Amino acid sequence: MADIAVKPARKGMNLSHPVAGLLPDEGGLWPEDQFTFRRLRDRDIERVKVEAAEDKPAEVAEEVDPYPAAEEADPLELGSKRKGKA
Repeated sequence: MADIAVKPARKGMNLSHPVAGLLPDEGGLWPEDQFTFRRLRDRDIERVKVEAAEDKPAEVAEEVDPYPAAEEADPLELGSKRKGKA
């Protein structure tokens, strides 16, 4: 089920959707369901036009390997390096 952008018809209405929760005065996303359609029909809420995103690619985060290859070293050797013994 898709969501639609809505806002309260008047500030301070403290509207709540059974699934989506509270609707702030600035508006938010509610599911397109019978509850939302009823609130629209009763004029308790209004649809908000969502501005289209610009046609530029989203920034891609650097990929990090969640399982990096373990260094092949002697564990005893690593322990001596930690204690200041080379």
